[in-house]
Amino acid sequence: MGYGGNNQGSVTRRHFLKTTSAIAGAAGLAPALSAPFVSTALAQTKTLKIIQWSHFVPQFDTWFDSFAKDWGKKNGITVTVDHIPHLEEPARAAAEVAAGAGHDLIMFNGFGGPHLFEKHLTDLSGLVEELEKKYGKVQPIGRQIAYNEGTKTWSAFPDYYISFPGLYRKDLWDEIGMKPDTWEDLRVGGAKLKAKGNPVGCGATAPPNATRAASTSRSIPSRRSRP
Repeated sequence: MGYGGNNQGSVTRRHFLKTTSAIAGAAGLAPALSAPFVSTALAQTKTLKIIQWSHFVPQFDTWFDSFAKDWGKKNGITVTVDHIPHLEEPARAAAEVAAGAGHDLIMFNGFGGPHLFEKHLTDLSGLVEELEKKYGKVQPIGRQIAYNEGTKTWSAFPDYYISFPGLYRKDLWDEIGMKPDTWEDLRVGGAKLKAKGNPVGCGATAPPNATRAASTSRSIPSRRSRP
């Protein structure tokens, strides 16, 4: 990818649109909206390889694959989309980094990929900054997903997030005079509730459904990490 490396300048929206003839900028920065961001490699190869999770609603994958192919036909680009289980994403990303080859666009789903592989991803700061001027600042959770405080770079574009607000029995917590606003509240209040015969439990499994929020972002592997 001709453009690449967090210290080689960032991808701007103008450059992205010029290279791909895409309309990604229209997607904006709202958490639930997404857009594909590709590298300048496709300007030379006229191909775009995407890898993302196998959606839990199979019909979505069918729709997305068709959408991607139609977009490719309109822009003279051969688009291929590979789907894998989201739990396999970390290993696949690590393998592609080690091999210095792989996909042009990677979807990271809730495991911190933009930060883990920061050095091997294209800086999208210019793109994010230009879109922020048009649509407003990225929400705090979006910055947590894709922004690197240490290097002041965006190694991914925050695609969307799904909030899972905590639910609790207000009447039971009122009985002990507390609210579960913090982890310490859960620890202390949970012990009190357990003693009253109402134990507290929190999900702790691999799928993001057991956590407070699921997040998704899209990154471009840097040319620097490839032969």
